[in-house]
Amino acid sequence: MNKNIIYIGVALIVGLLGGFLLFGGGSADKATNNVKDTHDHSEEIASNQMWTCSMHPQIMQREPGDCPICGMDLIPAESGADGLNANEIKMTDNAMARPISKHHL
Repeated sequence: MNKNIIYIGVALIVGLLGGFLLFGGGSADKATNNVKDTHDHSEEIASNQMWTCSMHPQIMQREPGDCPICGMDLIPAESGADGLNANEIKMTDNAMARPISKHHL
């Protein structure tokens, strides 16, 4: 009975140590955090860059990150959108001049 408790205890300690070495606070994580902390956002803030989700264009944020709906990475929003809201569209003169026939409905 005592041997089983010792084996379980040793296995638990080895498992915790292995988990810490694989997932906990390794030097790769520290290097990644240093890169994130030293990144300069002044250029993005100066240009008023907005970020959006390619699947959910109604999501607009001032900083890059993840979409709160689907978790995808946000992409830079186009600056040439002519100030349109998410529920507005802009049609070309050619599109507005073309009549819609009954067979297109």
